[in-house]
Amino acid sequence: MACPRTSNLSPPCPAAGTRRTSRTGRSVGWSGPARVALWYQEHGARLFDRNLRSQLGVTALNLGLVETPRTTPETFSYLHNGITVLCDSVETGFFSCPVVGAPVRLRLKGAAVVNGAQTVASVYYAYEKHPEKVSLAAVPVRFISVENAAEGFARSVVAATHTQHPMGPCDFVALDEVQSLIREDFRATFDKEYVFRRGELVPTPAAGCSLEEAAVALACGHPDASLSALVNASTEHLWEATPEGAYTRLFGRRPSALQIWRSILLLRAVREALHELKPGLTGRAAAIAERGGILVAHLVFRLAGAEGIDDPDAEWEHVLDDVPDRVRQVLAALIPLVDDLFGSNSFVALIFREADRCRLLAETVVRTLTNAERTPQLVVASPPQRSRRPSSARLLVEHRRIPDGTQVLYQPGRVEERAIGRWLDEDPRRYLATWNNDARNPLRWAADGCLYSVNGLTRLSGRAREARSAVQGPRYWIIPGDGSLADLERVSLVGWSVDRMCLSDR
Repeated sequence: MACPRTSNLSPPCPAAGTRRTSRTGRSVGWSGPARVALWYQEHGARLFDRNLRSQLGVTALNLGLVETPRTTPETFSYLHNGITVLCDSVETGFFSCPVVGAPVRLRLKGAAVVNGAQTVASVYYAYEKHPEKVSLAAVPVRFISVENAAEGFARSVVAATHTQHPMGPCDFVALDEVQSLIREDFRATFDKEYVFRRGELVPTPAAGCSLEEAAVALACGHPDASLSALVNASTEHLWEATPEGAYTRLFGRRPSALQIWRSILLLRAVREALHELKPGLTGRAAAIAERGGILVAHLVFRLAGAEGIDDPDAEWEHVLDDVPDRVRQVLAALIPLVDDLFGSNSFVALIFREADRCRLLAETVVRTLTNAERTPQLVVASPPQRSRRPSSARLLVEHRRIPDGTQVLYQPGRVEERAIGRWLDEDPRRYLATWNNDARNPLRWAADGCLYSVNGLTRLSGRAREARSAVQGPRYWIIPGDGSLADLERVSLVGWSVDRMCLSDR
């Protein structure tokens, strides 16, 4: 992996001591916040290139990291684990006489923060706002040189030092060299981005893809329909790296960027076709189309054929053009088969999570469509007209659920965090707003002082517009101690329903 350029990461003054303690070049010491902030200012996210994930934004934990050096800087080193820096080699130089215990200047080559990314970013934010107070804090830093270490030592250090935030199997995939090679292939072949570490900005659909989207698309294109059942159960199953695990089956023989990108385009086309058909389906048909979308994509892959998916000279556009018709054909065959094979009272959600049932459905649908004299037709009804309930903001304003001036905090979910987390972190005020009892624009954004609708923050910047779904929805805006706007909305919705019932009785 790429590492930041050679940096002079010396303590800012002799009082900040550093001592050598091991043969592998392990050094422990204390550094001033100004120096740590300078690392982040000069190198940005490149500091974390060896890390399992980038910094995670202003989470509840990281808000504490920002507040401690500002309010009680003398306690910072006791309350936080500090920073671990891994480097290829280290050179030392004494400030004065070379005596035991004297402070030294360290010059690191190939340096990267492998633990403490949240600490580095949080210290930077705090120092930018309150440099005088934060300068009183001491930041514990551990430097480890792997110059003479055993093979695999660096990987062991990275894996062992992550304890502050829960680690998932997907995070450890970042250590697989295959993912770095795929990213380089994407850039060279398409000039597109491929992101595989948690915390990285997910590109727009036209600009690239994420590891998760790639893995789901490859699972749909795999000959074994059981992988679609794994996806439906949980995408976490895709990261099992055992010899027979899903990750090994999908990435063990490194797929090319061309195969991955065409698979993603096909999966996106299937999802778009299902979205168009959804309003015309009701009952079990709608449930099968919703819950069985991944198996539908698998069947479209099989019917379209995998020939040419990895061939740059193959004509691929016609495959995408045929997707809407193939989706209709697959649903026309799949919907009655679910009831025929498993009964009309079977639980649809469970069916598409079970490997054996998915295999049976896939083989039967392919056989039906291949041997049928006439292609089955999908019956789609006109979507029913529904009464429209008031917007979230209107309900909250009408019932005066939130006093004017109440602080509201944006707490992104995992998808939102990946999409625009880095953009939000550029200014922590982007996480904050105050409530204004205006049904149209109830949020006054702390970053610019202007009023916005709950969903209107998607229009704040070009990057936010590209993320589309990233900054939206009342469930991601919370009032500490009271829950999210969505929670408060549900209470208000009960009152609205009661009012409607009273009006209908008059």
